[in-house]
Amino acid sequence: MNSNFHLRFCPGARLLTEGEDWLIARGVESALRHRAPGPAARTLLQALAETGGLADDLIARAQAAEPDVAGATLYYLLNRLEQRGLLSYGLVQEGQRLATLEPMTPAFRLAPLEADSVAP
Repeated sequence: MNSNFHLRFCPGARLLTEGEDWLIARGVESALRHRAPGPAARTLLQALAETGGLADDLIARAQAAEPDVAGATLYYLLNRLEQRGLLSYGLVQEGQRLATLEPMTPAFRLAPLEADSVAP
C-alpha cells in the first residue's frame, strides 16, 4: 500500500450496516463484509467514507479510537479494500488534490514505481 496517496472509497461505494456487521459495497461487482468491527476499524471505514486521507494518518486516527489495536490489522483491512477495488487514490501536493485514480474493476492493482523508472 503506497502511503503517498489520499485514499477514500470509490464513487459508488457505500458503507452499510447489517446487524453488527459492516458492509462496503460497490454496485454488484465488489463488496467486503467486516464482521462486528471494533472501534478502530469503524473509525477507519467511516473516515474512508467521509473525507479519506493518507494511509498512515488514517491508521493513526483509527488507533486513537482503539489504542490496543495493532496497526498491521488496520493495514490489512486497507489492503482487503484495495484488493476489491473499493478505494480511489488521490495525488496530493501541498494540500491540493491534483488528480484522482478510480479503479474501473476490482481487478485493478496499483503497481509500485520502480526506483530506476523515475526520472532524476
